Amino acid sequence: MLLRNQQQLGLTAQQVDSLRKLGMDARRAEIRRSADRKVAQVDLMSLRFSDPVDMGKVEAKVREIEKLKGDGTIARFRTADAAKAQLTPEQKEKLKAMWTSRMQQQRRSSLEEGGHQHMAALQEDDD
Repeated sequence: MLLRNQQQLGLTAQQVDSLRKLGMDARRAEIRRSADRKVAQVDLMSLRFSDPVDMGKVEAKVREIEKLKGDGTIARFRTADAAKAQLTPEQKEKLKAMWTSRMQQQRRSSLEEGGHQHMAALQEDDD
């Protein structure tokens, strides 16, 4: 969101370069985590072919997969925090206002969609 709105936020060339690098590093790490998750899921599926199934190994593999998912979530928070740390206080305020506006638009859109669905359901009941 920062780079998409760099002009509105008034980002400097140095900030843009730094944020791009941060984003690329985060993307590389996410690709690695995703590959590790996929390999672990294949390993988990292969455990089904054992007879009897070793539930200890299944449990360990499931926990490994869930840990990888959690690590990804934590990494996204850390990346977002590192990105925000590069902003000036004024830029942080602009970002906060943009984020608030975006959330309000999404909320309105969601309410409108829900209202349209409700009206459609009422019309179907009348038929």
